Amino acid sequence: MMMMMIAHKIALDPNDVQETYCRKAAGIARVAYNGALEMAKQYDAWNVDPFLPQPSDAALRRQLNTIKEDRFSCMLEVTKNAPQTEVIPLTKEYKNFFTGQAEYPTR
Repeated sequence: MMMMMIAHKIALDPNDVQETYCRKAAGIARVAYNGALEMAKQYDAWNVDPFLPQPSDAALRRQLNTIKEDRFSCMLEVTKNAPQTEVIPLTKEYKNFFTGQAEYPTR
């Protein structure tokens, strides 16, 4: 039996306003990842003392939400998904690191 794969090629053609928004969202996602990387140092403390509460992506997102108005007010200019979707993979990277499946997360 032969399988045929079908693909759709989609070209984006944003106007200037849309392109600016997309670039801003991508930049904010990177800032969020790096900020969450700093906050995720809690994983190091948890690895040393497992009696501390284990950090989670939800906890890191809550922390990010509490400081974004003061330190990262630019995050309020784009959809909340831009910064939050960067935190979820970071927590998976930490979990994979502590189980020996990956290197220490950096960027």
